[in-house]
Amino acid sequence: MDKKEFIKNIIGYSTASYIGAVLSFVSIPIVTRLFDAVEMGKINLFLVYVSMISIFCFMGYDSSLVRFYNEPPEKQTSASLSAICLMISMIFYVIIALCILIKGNEISLIISGIKGYFIPICLVLSLLGNLLIRYTTLISRMSQKVLLYSIQSILLVVITKFIYVFSALINPNHKLAIVFLTTSYVVLGVFFVFWFIKLKLFTLFFNLNKTMIITLSKYALPIVPAFFILTMNNSLSQLFLKKYVGYSAIGIYSNAISIAGILSLVQSGFNIYWPAFVFAYYKTEMHKIKQAHYYISYIMFLTALIIILFQDIIYILVGHGFRGSKFFFPLLLVSPVVYTIAETTRIGIRIAKKTFLDVITSFIILIANFILCIVLIPLYGVCGAAWSSAISAIIGLIIITILGCKYYPAVESYMPMILGFVVMFCAAIFNFTMFNMPTIKIPSIIILIIILTYIYRSQSMYLLKMLLSFKKNH
Repeated sequence: MDKKEFIKNIIGYSTASYIGAVLSFVSIPIVTRLFDAVEMGKINLFLVYVSMISIFCFMGYDSSLVRFYNEPPEKQTSASLSAICLMISMIFYVIIALCILIKGNEISLIISGIKGYFIPICLVLSLLGNLLIRYTTLISRMSQKVLLYSIQSILLVVITKFIYVFSALINPNHKLAIVFLTTSYVVLGVFFVFWFIKLKLFTLFFNLNKTMIITLSKYALPIVPAFFILTMNNSLSQLFLKKYVGYSAIGIYSNAISIAGILSLVQSGFNIYWPAFVFAYYKTEMHKIKQAHYYISYIMFLTALIIILFQDIIYILVGHGFRGSKFFFPLLLVSPVVYTIAETTRIGIRIAKKTFLDVITSFIILIANFILCIVLIPLYGVCGAAWSSAISAIIGLIIITILGCKYYPAVESYMPMILGFVVMFCAAIFNFTMFNMPTIKIPSIIILIIILTYIYRSQSMYLLKMLLSFKKNH
């Protein structure tokens, strides 16, 4: 597979992200003007708990599906493997759903501050919808059916974004928004399952044996603590903001993270396609895998700096009650940049099947973030949460890179990556110190972009030539 085909596949998997970004730009001015920060905080706290609890529904068998999709054990087909992994996850889902309903009042009080069973019922249904959506999107990813995945993802993005805005127009209340989101997840999840059965990518008939379960479980179960810790780490700032500041701080912070999601234009397509590519070609395409690290690092750093350069324009879209995040916004771009680059440096852990290292790494990151949140959030509020997120993400990348490259040398030189983060933190500092001086700040960011391009001069020249070649051919 040549570089052009690799990049073409990444762009293909990013199609849904492009549409999602456009819809986000359309929805942000509406939801940040109709929802107040408190209601937005409750909605996002609900989604945080959906994300955290989902880990114990999947129990790592979604990762087993990714790892063994191209090499199904025990003479299984990819379709039967998918069904087995989903079935096992569904068993865990039923147990968790019962526990949630039993503790309904307590869970509702934690999430919305009010007792009742409305929130727990929505939580249970949302978990079911997310479970079905997760497995079906994994199947289309791992089968490398770009068009199918794009259609599926576009449906998900369009419906969820439309539902969110529609609920805000009817009544800007967290309960209605949660009902609409929950309903859309369930409907889409069920629709995707029946669609994939019709396409014969998924089957309801399979042979299951003890050896099969042991093989899947050995890979899946050690990942669960790592994924939970990672999800907990991503949610930690919002949980501490609720404790020390309040729902409005969660609303402001989570909305800023949504804006930082502009990076998904690059991030999502790569993160989706990369595992499928690596597991299929890691034995024969080592050089290209190494080169991918430098290309994706440059593209992510460059995109982050361009977003910082134009953040004043971007924040015109945001309602006045949410614009306080503009001061620390560049720091929120660090985590998605780190996460994407880490996908290129950590592959040795997955190839070597040393999934227990993910647990150790994630736990260290969580401890670092926990300590930083305790120290910084009471002192600096939402800004402290942003610093905690950025610093702990960098710590995690260092550890992941050292361990990953021990088993598969995916990086030849660390210096470009180190300098890239130095440039990014300089941009964040400029945003702090020159916040009300755009005539100085903007040229300073442009200079940083030039410096970054020089650091990655080989990659930037190739991308420029490819872009010019594409324009010439069209």
